[in-house]
Amino acid sequence: MSRLKNTCECKVAVLDTGVDATHPAFASSVITFRDFCGSEHVPVDLHGHGTHCAGIVAELAPNAALLVGRITDRNGMLTYEALWDALQWCGREEADVVCICTGDRHGDPDIEETVNRLASEGRAVIVAVGNDGKIGGPGLFPARLESAIAVACLNEQGDLLPFVNKPAGVELFGLPTWRPVTGPRLGGKYSALGGTSVSAAQLTGWIAAAMARDDQLLAQSVKAYIKANSEKRVGPHATYFVVDRQKLISPHL
Repeated sequence: MSRLKNTCECKVAVLDTGVDATHPAFASSVITFRDFCGSEHVPVDLHGHGTHCAGIVAELAPNAALLVGRITDRNGMLTYEALWDALQWCGREEADVVCICTGDRHGDPDIEETVNRLASEGRAVIVAVGNDGKIGGPGLFPARLESAIAVACLNEQGDLLPFVNKPAGVELFGLPTWRPVTGPRLGGKYSALGGTSVSAAQLTGWIAAAMARDDQLLAQSVKAYIKANSEKRVGPHATYFVVDRQKLISPHL
C-alpha cells in the first residue's frame, strides 16, 4: 500500500531520548513532542542523543514536520511500553517516516504487530541495527523485523564497519558514515557522533527529502524503493545494500 501526500504534509517521527527544542538547530522546525516515559509537557532530553538525531533529520529535511517522542527512561534505557505507545501515536499522527534510534535484545509481539501494521500502511520504519559488533544471532529488536529498515554504517570502501551488529538473516541498509556526523547537543552546542543511530537519522532525512522532491517516487513500498536505488552486496556475515543519497533523492538524474 502506498501513501502519497503533499510536501507540506510530510511528517517524520524520531523516537529516542527526546529533544532540546530550544537549540538553534530547530529554530525553523515545527516540532510536536510527546513524553512517553514521564509527564513532561514541554520538549525534554536528558541525554542529548535524541537531540543529535532529530537535528540531523531537521537539517536534511528542513520542510518536514517533526514528531519527537521520548521513549527512554532517566537512565537512557528503552522501555517497551513507551515504544508501543509512541508507535501508536505515530500511526494516529500519520507519520510518513518513523526513526527508532535504539533497541533491545528481547522481542515484543505487540510492538512487532504495530511495526508490521505501520509498514503495511506505507510508512517507513527505520531502525538502528546497533553498535555491539555482534555477528549472527537474532540481533536487536525491532531492527530485526522484516518489515523494518535496519540501518548500518559503512567504511569508505562500502564495507560494514566492525562495530555494526550483523544479525543472522537480516538485510541491512548501509550508509557511508565512517566519520562522525556533526549535530546539535544539549546547551545550544554542537558535537560529532557516529554509529548506527546517526546513520538511521541520516537515512530518515534522505527519505523525507525524497518525498519532498517528488512524492510519486514512493508509490511503491519505501523499503523496495531504497533497494531499487542501492547496490546489493553479499558480505561474509550479512547481505546489505549500499545506499546512495543522490540516487535515493534524485533517481532519474
